[in-house]
Order: sequence, then structure tokens, then C-alpha cells
Amino acid sequence: MLLLSLVVILTVPGTAGSAVSSQLNPDKSQTMLNDGHHDARDLASTVQHDRSWESMSSDDLNPQQTEIPPDLFGIVGRDPAYEYASNPFDHANDVNRTFLENKVAEMAEMGVRWMRFEFRAELDEPEGPGRIDWAKHDWFINDLLPRYDIQALGLLGSGVLGDLDDTYMFHRINEEPDSQGRNHYSETFVDRVGQVAERYGSNIAAYEILNEPNNNQVLSWETGGDVEEVDPLIYGRLVIDSYHAIKEASPESQVVAGTMLYHNQDGDHLHLEWLEEVYASTHIEEYYDGEGRYPWDAVSIHPYFLSADGVIEHMHELRDLQSSHGDDQPVWIT
Repeated sequence: MLLLSLVVILTVPGTAGSAVSSQLNPDKSQTMLNDGHHDARDLASTVQHDRSWESMSSDDLNPQQTEIPPDLFGIVGRDPAYEYASNPFDHANDVNRTFLENKVAEMAEMGVRWMRFEFRAELDEPEGPGRIDWAKHDWFINDLLPRYDIQALGLLGSGVLGDLDDTYMFHRINEEPDSQGRNHYSETFVDRVGQVAERYGSNIAAYEILNEPNNNQVLSWETGGDVEEVDPLIYGRLVIDSYHAIKEASPESQVVAGTMLYHNQDGDHLHLEWLEEVYASTHIEEYYDGEGRYPWDAVSIHPYFLSADGVIEHMHELRDLQSSHGDDQPVWIT
């Protein structure tokens, strides 16, 4: 089974030539752009076209003949939590609803149909994993985005647990796991995933589990550059448990795994080697043997540093790896 991608270069206000990738899949269409508030590496884009591509060759894909789906565009938006108390005159003890409404209205007018943002725990508790201040998210997720027909892609990354308490600093994720692949950090992380999913249900259309776990900047910072990747065995168990927690609370929400950073070193695609180890990890293999599928609805990647042609070529490589493990879930470029 072959994945084909069409890459277009677009520029929107606040961005420099943002790559937009379209992915052929019979179900949905998504593309994400950076809105200028985040680092360019947070550029997120996914598009899926309504046609079968199982027997398609690259010669069949002509960008001049490809119909643009109505929900083509998405944006990596400034996290709504940052707007809490930013306008104390008009919105005391609340998010700046005026700013957020104007922002989302303009996004909708542009044709945006997805927004990616991150959940972050509060950093005001010296002990414990912190808390999610729901007041910073509820109105935005439950009211604002639905009114403008924009779907939420929620990133559950290292910030989902507060790290004032050293016990919950992100590097703890790699502590020795038990026989089931879990440790204290990963169990606490999954508990937090369940809390978010139970609160928002299908108003979060999809969740990504961690951000760039194969080459993570936070891990590198916390370990002085000694460690950059989450242990593939621990990540595999984390995704399984997160998948169960999300699906139990909201069966319609999609779970996106991988979220890999493209990482080429001396010609070796280290991110694909990392994903290979996830596929080969004990608990992922057991899950696949028992369920006949993997505990995710899509695999995502950040193919930064590549040309448009390079992105297309690399999607073939990623798809070949998936296919070698019987994984037919779509690829999202986020």
C-alpha cells in the first residue's frame, strides 16, 4: 500500500513560505499551518482527499486536477491558555474572549477547519503534577471552535504535567518501567489524558500523544543533552494506555501517535529507526497480535528541513515502514 502526497507552498500573514502537505485517504481532509505565534517547527499540516489511493501511482496525481476539499486548512494556533487574564478590563478572571473570537472568526474566513493547540498544567503548585485550569480552555473548546466549525487537535505533550516538582519533570518518563512498561510518570500522564478526554469528549476531534518523542527538546534540556528520545518501549505502552483512556471517554476522538521530528544523521533516518523500535516493542506487538491493529488512528510526522520533493519522497519511506508492520493507518503531517 502506497501513500502519495502533494506539497504546496503557501504564505499566510505572520508566516514564511509554509509547507502544506496533502495526503490521500478516503475519510478526511486536514492541513495545518503555523499562525506566526509558535516556532516554525510547530508547523502542522495534514490533508486527506476523498478518493481511493491503494493502487495509485505518482503519475496519477496532478495538482492541477486535484479538487480542494472544503476542510483543507488548519492552523497551529496560539494556545488559548495564554490569553487568560490578558485583558483584565473586559474579561477579568477569564480568557480574552474578544481577541480569541476575532482570531477564530478570521481563521474561519480563511477556510481553516482545524486548530492544533497544547494543554499545559499550571505551574503554581510546588508539589504534585500540577493541574489543568479548565477555565482557560472550556469556553474556547466547547463554545468558540464549534460555532465556527473548526475542529480541535489537542496536543498532550510534556507540558500536560507541571514540572515544579522534580518527580514530574519530563525526563522521568524514561525511568525504569515495570513488567508492563509503565512507571510513575507514564501512569500519571495517562491519568491526565483521561481527565482531559472525559471533560471535552468529542469536542476534541483528535489528540496527539507527546510532541517529537524521538528527538525531544525538553528531554535534551533537562538532561544536559544526554537524552533526546523517549524509550520506545515506554512510549508504546503510553500510547496503548492513552488510546484506551481516550476511547473510553470519547470513542469518536482520534488518537495520533508518533508525532516524530524528521531526524537525519549521516544519511540515517533516526526517526524511522525509533518508530521501528516502537513497532517491535513488547507491548505494541502484543496489542497488534491481540487486536489485529495498532492503538492509534494515525501516525504523524514533522518533516522539517526537507524540500517539497523531499517530503513526498520521505512519505513513501514512512509508508513503506508502516506497511512492513501491517499498519494501514493514515499519515498526518502535523
